[in-house]
Amino acid sequence: GVQTCALPIFQNAFSDLVKTGIDVQKTLADIAAVSGRGGKELSQFGDALFDTAKNTSQSFKTAAQAALEFSRQGLSTEETLKRTNDALTLTRFTSLNAAEAVEVLTAAANSFSETGITTTQIINKLVAVDTKFAVSAEDLANGLARAGSIAQEVGVNFDELNAAITVAQERTARSEEHTSELQSHSDLVCRLLLEKK
Repeated sequence: GVQTCALPIFQNAFSDLVKTGIDVQKTLADIAAVSGRGGKELSQFGDALFDTAKNTSQSFKTAAQAALEFSRQGLSTEETLKRTNDALTLTRFTSLNAAEAVEVLTAAANSFSETGITTTQIINKLVAVDTKFAVSAEDLANGLARAGSIAQEVGVNFDELNAAITVAQERTARSEEHTSELQSHSDLVCRLLLEKK
């Protein structure tokens, strides 16, 4: 009886293990094709990616998807791993999935690339505001992704934009009118940025 019940459980577990191994190899092959990494470098990258997944409490598959997106941006191995770690860390503080975190961090980093701000600094600043004010890191991240390029055009730096989004979010949260909240939020951020200048 017990052997009959245990056999399918072990078969399913082994099948899942094989499938995971195939998925890992496929994802690493995709990263190799995009980034040009191969051989020993790819093996070291895979080991570091496993460590990143473990350290951020994410699956390897999730970490690899984020790393693949950063690899497509032509980043170095070190920068790809750093940004992957940052994106996966952001998913822990927000309800963003890994792909959304990659998108948000990429938009913010690209918008303020001239200042030399890193994705780690971006996350630290988002979390600092999240803990001090009635605004979530996710709202800040999404606001930065939407308004970052506008801010650069009008000469607003990262901290000023972060503050404008915080004020806009707090005003929107206090507002009883929830119609077109997202649009009014974006409009309010733009007005605050233009008022500054």
